[in-house]
Formats: sequence, structure tokens, C-alpha cells
Amino acid sequence: MINKTDKYLDKLVNKMMKDVSLETPSENFEANLMAKVFDLSTQKTIAYKPLISKSVWILLSFGFIVFMSYLVFGITWQDSESLITINFDYLFNNKLTQMLVGIKLSNTFTYAILSLALMCLIQITVLKNYYDKRLV
Repeated sequence: MINKTDKYLDKLVNKMMKDVSLETPSENFEANLMAKVFDLSTQKTIAYKPLISKSVWILLSFGFIVFMSYLVFGITWQDSESLITINFDYLFNNKLTQMLVGIKLSNTFTYAILSLALMCLIQITVLKNYYDKRLV
């Protein structure tokens, strides 16, 4: 049964091939093709440029660190001196540390959070390397 269908298909294909003429490329086919290849090779590649530059990231992180240190350490100006004094009592006696002291985490939850953070770190580095190689 399979051989009969193969024979019919073979005859059909042969009949169709007789009716179709052989196509030939135009006279300037090679010159046109090489001109298009040359145009593609001379086009400028788009270089990756981040939306936020490194200097802006550094400035933002520095501002964030200064703001957080102001909140945590309670920096105050003294009237008699022009120096900044840091009161370390705010570090241990503030609402944030009081809330964090009362939290009890199970070992399973702690290991899960640590492994999630580790996996995210690994994934970020692998993806960064992949896209850096892809853009170059």
C-alpha cells in the first residue's frame, strides 16, 4: 500500500516538474547581491548605552547612604560647635530595632531566604555575562 502511494506521488511530481520552467536570475543578480551585502556591512551597529549612567548611580547611592545614616544615627548640629555629633543611642533604641528584635524566624525559612538570595545573585551574574557577550 505504501509503495503504491509513493509511486503515485512520484508520477505526480514528475508530471508537475515537466510543466514548470526553470527560473534564471537576472543579469545583474551577483552585482545587486554584493551591493546589498556591502550596504549591510557598512551600516553602523547600535552600541548599548544605559538609560542611567554610572555617575548618576554613584550619586544616587551616595545620597541614599547619607539619608539612611541620617535616619539611623540621628545626626544633629550643636549650637556651640560647628561639628556634627552622632548620637549612637538612636542606633540601638529606635522603633526599627525594637521591631526587629521581636521577630523569630525558623531555620527552614532562614535557609530558604538565603538560598533564594544566592540563586538570584547567580542568575543576575549569568544573565549579565550572557547579554554582555551578545551585545559585543
